[in-house]
Amino acid sequence: MSIGAALFAGELPDPISAFGVLLVSSGIVSLAFQGRSVGWGSLPYALGTGCFIGAYSVTDGIGVRLSGAPIGYTVWMCLLWGVMAPPVYAVLRDWRSLFRGPRETAVAAGGGIVSLIAYGIVIFAMSLGPMGSVSALRETSVVFAALIGRFFLHERLTAWRIGACCVVALGAILISHDGGSKRTASAVPDAALGNPPPR
Repeated sequence: MSIGAALFAGELPDPISAFGVLLVSSGIVSLAFQGRSVGWGSLPYALGTGCFIGAYSVTDGIGVRLSGAPIGYTVWMCLLWGVMAPPVYAVLRDWRSLFRGPRETAVAAGGGIVSLIAYGIVIFAMSLGPMGSVSALRETSVVFAALIGRFFLHERLTAWRIGACCVVALGAILISHDGGSKRTASAVPDAALGNPPPR
C-alpha cells in the first residue's frame, strides 16, 4: 500500500512513519504465523491477494480525493457493489441460496451496515491523511481481534501474541506522530494528492 501510494500519488512517508508501517506489518505477520509453518504452495495466492488489496486501496484513496466527497464516494461504491453482486452470485451459484430466513437476513443486514460504516471511516481517513499510514492503522484491528478472542471466545493469549500486539501498537504510535508524509511531483492531479487547486 505504501509503495503504491508513493508510485501513484507521490506520497513518501518520513523515516519514522515508514518504520511504524514496518512494525505494524511485522506484528501482523507474527500473529498470522504463530506456531505455523509457511505454506509455500499458497504463498503466491496470498501475495496476489495483498497486491489486489493494495491496488484497490490506492484507487480508493485517489478516487475519494478527486471526488471531494467522502460520504458520496462511499455510498456510490457500496451501491454499485450491491447492484452487481447478486446477479454475479446468481450466475455462479444457486440463486435460491440468496433467500434465507428472517434471522439470517437480519444478521447479514447488520454485518453489511457495519461493513459500510467501517469502509466509510477508512475512505474518510484517506481523504485527509497519507494512504499508507491509514492502511497500516486499519490493520491494527488484529489487536482488537486478539482481545476479543481472549475475553469472549476464551482463546489463549500467549506471550507471542502479546508481544506481536505490542509491536503493532508501537508501530501505530510511530505512524501517528506529527512528521507526516512528503509528497513528490507526480502525474496525479493536485486534488488527488490533497492539495488545494491554485487560484
